[in-house]
Amino acid sequence: MGLTELNMGSIVIVDDNPNNLHVLSSMLQTAGFKIRPALDGKVALRSIMASPPDLILLDIRMPGMDGYEICKQLKADEQTREIPVIFISALNETEDIVAAFQAGGTDYVTKPFQKEEVMARVRTHLQLYRMQQAERKQIETKLAQSKSDLRRFAEVTAHHLQEPARRMANYAGRLRTQLAGRIDDSEIQLSLDFICNQAHYQLNLLNDVECYLEADQPRGEIKSVDAKRTVSALLEKKAVSISAAGAEINCGNLPHAHIDAPRLAELFGIALENALRYGKGERPLRITIDGERHGPFVRYRVSDNGPGIDAEYRERMFQVFERMGSSGDVANTGIGLAIMRRIAESSGGRAWIEESSGGGCCVLFELLAEETF
Repeated sequence: MGLTELNMGSIVIVDDNPNNLHVLSSMLQTAGFKIRPALDGKVALRSIMASPPDLILLDIRMPGMDGYEICKQLKADEQTREIPVIFISALNETEDIVAAFQAGGTDYVTKPFQKEEVMARVRTHLQLYRMQQAERKQIETKLAQSKSDLRRFAEVTAHHLQEPARRMANYAGRLRTQLAGRIDDSEIQLSLDFICNQAHYQLNLLNDVECYLEADQPRGEIKSVDAKRTVSALLEKKAVSISAAGAEINCGNLPHAHIDAPRLAELFGIALENALRYGKGERPLRITIDGERHGPFVRYRVSDNGPGIDAEYRERMFQVFERMGSSGDVANTGIGLAIMRRIAESSGGRAWIEESSGGGCCVLFELLAEETF
């Protein structure tokens, strides 16, 4: 790293003594550094947080907030914790120097300071800081590329495995149909049923894995979407399933949300499917779909009057492959609610489960409201 590049460094100098501040500022400005002086610790903190420098020269003994406290606050903040801090103080006892390093200091210079020593330490720590930043950026770039490659591999794998799984499910189904009533051995019939069920489960699993991987990517224009119209279309599409479950659906207020329409439909679809699958209990199934504004968000609820989910298991339901009910349900891959959370969080919202007013399950998700933009 060349001298010219180092001279572009920005340095904050904090000292309540105007003479010391002037001497240090003049010395470093002459060398080509950009200097931001501060006579007060609180003022310095605000300046640093607003625009983090490349290095900080910090006096220890100051009225109000001393250098130790300033350094501790800087090291506690993710935005400023890596910035090198060089303490400058007339205190030269061992315990003072140890306290400076314990507070998070990078180096220590005693007063009266020598120009050559200050310049050498500033240049050294700036160079080390720049090297660390460059190395971190390189690591982050490689990590991002590896993550992208891994995701692409998973997407391509899931996509290409779907066709063999689809064929297996189709041929297994055809075989079962052709042999219907012609198999006397119950073990053979059981094996054939198992093959058919597992083939369909594998196909559903691959579909859901692909949906999960793509859940954080918009599938259309992000805009104000009519949630009421979205739910109406969904209920029409799910009419057969709703009828089979003997469910009564009640829709309330459904404000617009700021998202792409396909993913909003998927959010409601997952929540409705969850209610239809697990909401069945001793009472006739009633499902309520509604929403309301909560600050900059719209909070949607899909609740039922079924058996519900114990509080200790609610968060687990959003983990990938976490399944409830019978493992023989080939449509239940254990990924649906994980997809829901991924969509919601990637859109600036969240998803969770509560107990409904009727003692059943209430799946909630928040999205940004249209007026937010």
